[in-house]
Amino acid sequence: MRMRGMAAILAVLLWAGAGAGVRLAAQEAEVRDILAAVDSLGTDKLWPGFDPSQVPVAIYDGERTWLFRHPAPPPDFKPHGSRDRLAYLEGQHEAVRGNTATELEGIMTATLLLATLDDFPSAIDRAGVAIHEAFHAYQRQAHPEWVSFGLGLDSPDTDAHLVALRRLETDLLRRAVAADDDQEAAPLAAAAVEVRQQRFAALPESVVRFEQGLELLEGTAQHVQVTATGSRAGILSLPEEGFPPDEVFMRGYAVGFAWTELLRRLRPGWESALESGAVTSLDQALAEALAGTTTADWRGSLAHALHRAEADVAELLAHRRSIRDEFLEREGWRVIIDAGHAAPLAVRGLDPANLVRIEGQELLHTRWLRLGHSTGEAEVMDRPSLTMGAGPDPFREGFLRLTVTGFDSPPVLARVGEEVTITAPGFRGRFAGPEVEETGRDVVIRLRRN
Repeated sequence: MRMRGMAAILAVLLWAGAGAGVRLAAQEAEVRDILAAVDSLGTDKLWPGFDPSQVPVAIYDGERTWLFRHPAPPPDFKPHGSRDRLAYLEGQHEAVRGNTATELEGIMTATLLLATLDDFPSAIDRAGVAIHEAFHAYQRQAHPEWVSFGLGLDSPDTDAHLVALRRLETDLLRRAVAADDDQEAAPLAAAAVEVRQQRFAALPESVVRFEQGLELLEGTAQHVQVTATGSRAGILSLPEEGFPPDEVFMRGYAVGFAWTELLRRLRPGWESALESGAVTSLDQALAEALAGTTTADWRGSLAHALHRAEADVAELLAHRRSIRDEFLEREGWRVIIDAGHAAPLAVRGLDPANLVRIEGQELLHTRWLRLGHSTGEAEVMDRPSLTMGAGPDPFREGFLRLTVTGFDSPPVLARVGEEVTITAPGFRGRFAGPEVEETGRDVVIRLRRN
């Protein structure tokens, strides 16, 4: 009986090992299909000076992080057998937190999360995302001025007149992109530029830089992606009903791509003009191409747009109050990291597309946030968190407080010497010498100034 039992255990272990091997092979095959497609699509003809074959790619498949074409993989990555240029790590590497570009061992690397690519069904489409992120790596190195535009937190999204102008601009751009020929598109595009110029004249310079910077960053990356694949899978179009007043990031993606579509039609060679610095924004490049063009009429639509904008602003204010209340009223345990004015928490990573401005200095982060402190750091992943800024620009001035709610069981606290760690599903924190207070279902971590 004992031998039979041992044989059964051995059989289960062998089966489990074989199953793990099958999964590893299947995941490797999926990753290799994407990487092979990147190599087949990636040429130095996509954008002047950009060659995606020179950019490493890291892909997290839900179980492992795969690293391709990196000249010096971190030591915790294992070479995958005798296969060249491919290494893997069990689990999710801390640098691979989204579809973006980041430094890995000092090398700019494109990163992908397979779980986020449902809108990209084929290996070709997913390779397009990898090339998009590789282009971001290129931008960071070749054009750092393209990516230093902030997060648009001072965008006046409750000013109904400015919201109305923005709605008109979006609609004119949408109609220009959809126009059948250039003669129809040009007056609509010229009107969009005119509305934008009037709107920008009433905005702080920081907001203008934010909008133009985001459009430049993401519009060109999407242009490269579509040029490489010939597919518009996952590309956000301009909706007929416009964007909500606070939807600054998704609007930036869609408007940025719309500018590139119009530039492709109306200003051949615009890529080289941007690359050389002859123009510094997509709307400027188009405005120069349309100089002297008669604009389509838009002023007759302003009153209707203003009426809609007033309703949108009222709805936005009510929504902000409700989502804050809903977050704070979630059942379960809460973790509160209290830093105070003396030594606020600093941003070490976040997902700007999943950031919601509430009121005052409060921000709701709906997916990922990493905050650092002189005594340690905290990270929230795949769950919401609320921050309180130390001032109007928390990404420069820091955060006073981080709150995470809705844990089904008490967070686990551990102390080794002066260091305290706090872990819970989707949350981890590690700080030296904090004061820990547990009151009911609240765990408050008060940080000291180091």
